[in-house]
Amino acid sequence: MTTRTLLPAVMAAGLLITLPSCSKDDDEPEFRQLEGTAEKLNLDTGQVALRFFHKKSGSEQIIEGIVNDQTEVLINGRVAELKDIRLKERVKVTGYRKGKGSDVQMVAVKVEIERPEWIETGGADQDSSSTQGEAEAGEQPDASAD
Repeated sequence: MTTRTLLPAVMAAGLLITLPSCSKDDDEPEFRQLEGTAEKLNLDTGQVALRFFHKKSGSEQIIEGIVNDQTEVLINGRVAELKDIRLKERVKVTGYRKGKGSDVQMVAVKVEIERPEWIETGGADQDSSSTQGEAEAGEQPDASAD
């Protein structure tokens, strides 16, 4: 009789142990890292594109995705802004897939760039009214236009 009462308890415990791992895959994104060049950055829409070498196919490919105000940008290990990214610049992007099927989007959570030298962007001291609302990576505001 002890075996009959113990068996359902063991089965229930086993089910509880396996269920969280199933839902974990659906709830938590799988982060991946890609290295390549920045091909597109629209500051208004957050649309970005990265050109990278796809080892499996042996060819270069372009992957599109999105960035948002939570995306961390680091240039030479220092915090920077999305507008500091230049087109054709070598970048390392960490991100994940969001959605399913035809609604899947790549979301960049971190962009890392190594440059030979740090270029000051002005940060909070710069007048933000002189920057363009929609710009692509690599476009720098002309300081003489102010």
